[in-house]
Amino acid sequence: GTLRFTAYLVRSPSEFRLVGYDEDGRSQTICYVRGNREQLRNMLGREMRITGHTYWVTGKEQPVVKIDRIILKKR
Repeated sequence: GTLRFTAYLVRSPSEFRLVGYDEDGRSQTICYVRGNREQLRNMLGREMRITGHTYWVTGKEQPVVKIDRIILKKR
């Protein structure tokens, strides 16, 4: 997915999220992302695959992933 900021108006478990796109081109949050804030800010807008510890927050439809590994898509 693509790394994006999370809207501040929405109570969120993280300020970052991984976004994918449905068949109609609409963005869909895949998961919320937790990790090194400075590193993640430098990767905003980049396509990537992440792996890590996944957990769920009550009231959220998508999980949170605490990053262990990031694989960037080549530009």
